[in-house]
Amino acid sequence: PAPAPAPAPAPAVGASGIVVEGDEMSLDLAGRYVGLAKSLNTSMPITSLAIAGSTLDQVIARKTNVLGRKPKIVAIMIGHNDLNTY
Repeated sequence: PAPAPAPAPAPAVGASGIVVEGDEMSLDLAGRYVGLAKSLNTSMPITSLAIAGSTLDQVIARKTNVLGRKPKIVAIMIGHNDLNTY
């Protein structure tokens, strides 16, 4: 598998825009995946907090960080194999 890219720099708290969360399906991994953030065609600022290999439990644990940014939109994408027991 391709190595996980470094997370994008965090915008200031209170910034509006789109926050993308999830696993590698949300990231652009050297052309292997287009990535949710890259596929959005918008002029709104996009911050990706996704981390490759994340499970649903890990995504849920990061919700405070996501919601603390006060985004207008939160987009979450995660593979069915990462849903654990849900």
